[in-house]
Parts: sequence; C-alpha cells; structure tokens
Amino acid sequence: MKSTEFITEGVDQLVADFQEIADEFNHHVTDGDSIPSAPDTSKFRAARGGMIEVARNLQVAGGQYGMDRQFLVAIKVGGGIDNEVHTEIERYVKHVLNNVTSDTLRFIKTTGTNWSAYGLGK
Repeated sequence: MKSTEFITEGVDQLVADFQEIADEFNHHVTDGDSIPSAPDTSKFRAARGGMIEVARNLQVAGGQYGMDRQFLVAIKVGGGIDNEVHTEIERYVKHVLNNVTSDTLRFIKTTGTNWSAYGLGK
C-alpha cells in the first residue's frame, strides 16, 4: 500500500477502529474534576477530564525534549478515569496498530493530569 493510500483509506479505518475502542469503554466516562496542584496544594487545583474520545491530527505541545507530539489518530482519555482503563485502552490501541507499518509513523502516547492520548503519530 502506498503511503498516500494509507493516509486516505487507512486513517479512516483507524478512526473507525479507535471509535470502537472508545465506545467499548464509554461507560467509564465521568464528569471532570480537579485535584490539588503545585506550587501550593492548598490554593491551586489541576483539572482532570473525564472523557474518552477519538481525535484526528492532534498536536500536543511540550513532548519529550520540548518537541511537540503529533498524532495522526489518537484516543484521548481523561485523567479522571481509572488507571486500569488507561492501561487497557493503551493495550487495545497497540493491538490495532500492530498491522500498521510505516517508516515515519508509530505508536506514541502522552500523559498528563487533564488527559492522556494514545495513538499513531510521530
């Protein structure tokens, strides 16, 4: 498959596959909340999302070594959702991406207080 064919047909299929994963875990969706945050945990709070959603062309600033993370397709999972769910979603995403071969794209993730993302990117 040529890379242009993958971009047009493969991404649509990945979005559908990721949406199936998101739908399977949809019952874990919660309202967002907040937790104590630095520099003064008695005064500051950090938001935690409660969503599970598919995103295309997601760019996350400040990745490893200050470089942006660019996801072609990703599942965003809120920080308010249990860690076990994050682990399961990551496992499912890796399984779906086992069939994707690319010299420039690979499984990547980013984690944070508000939300984390797991998907295909560079």
